[in-house]
Amino acid sequence: MLLARHGVTEVGGVPVVDALAATVKMAEAMVDLRRSAGLRPCRSGYFNARPPRQRMRELLRFYGIAALGRHEG
Repeated sequence: MLLARHGVTEVGGVPVVDALAATVKMAEAMVDLRRSAGLRPCRSGYFNARPPRQRMRELLRFYGIAALGRHEG
């Protein structure tokens, strides 16, 4: 937003993308596709699979945020 506010549209030949605007446009496109063609996001497969619990513990420890993985209950 800082760059866009000052009129910077590219840096070193690479376009600067407004992430918020891109997210909103993607959401609008998904709504249009659902309305016009009935398309919906896939909720199965690799990208929606729950990671193994042990791997999550390893990652939380690695990043120093192991407390986030503890559930009170």
